[in-house]
Amino acid sequence: MTSCIDGEEDIWVNKDGSGHATFKLTAPTLLFAKFGGVEKVVTETQEILVNRDELTLQEITTHNSGSKTTLQARVNFQDVREVLTCLQAFRDQENPLKKSDEEIFLGSPKLEIQKLEIQFSRNLDIRSLIPPEAHNPLTKKLLNDSQITYRLHLPTKVKTHNAHSISKNRKTLQWNLPVTELLSGPVEMKFTANIPNLTHYLTLAGGALLLILTGGIFLRKHRQST
Repeated sequence: MTSCIDGEEDIWVNKDGSGHATFKLTAPTLLFAKFGGVEKVVTETQEILVNRDELTLQEITTHNSGSKTTLQARVNFQDVREVLTCLQAFRDQENPLKKSDEEIFLGSPKLEIQKLEIQFSRNLDIRSLIPPEAHNPLTKKLLNDSQITYRLHLPTKVKTHNAHSISKNRKTLQWNLPVTELLSGPVEMKFTANIPNLTHYLTLAGGALLLILTGGIFLRKHRQST
């Protein structure tokens, strides 16, 4: 735990719900040992995702530099909602109710559609992954500059959020979370947004309804005249 931990996660979502994500994490090699070693993480990820249509692993690489290891991955997905449930595949089949270490590290994302809007929340709580001896002032001092950045690129404007920054077009959110904050307790990321193209769909529906009504009035007048 004497080396810095830095990570970046970017998720791009298209209007139809498809998209792709990239992930990069640089951490002490000893930390990856918590997951059985970085090689095990790579192997398990490849095995779990190899036969999944909703999530395609495009690339996963590792690089070791002294006491640090960098893990990078890129995935494509057909439906962002199915990606959230895909995380449960990392659980132990003999104990399916217990969250896996990978699932805990990536958080517990929830995506719901209520009242014609998207509601997203993600609860990050990695305290159970950190050995008890790491919870001390010295560790927090050593990790003072460590940070994980989460970026979410959406096809629609955000209405409400708790991100640390947002783009001018209100479609890209960014959370900058210090590792010391993640060690201290749960952190929640959330936003609400309009459903993409909803206005367009309502316009088309309204136009179709107008055509039906107009056609009905025309037929009624035609019958009355005959």
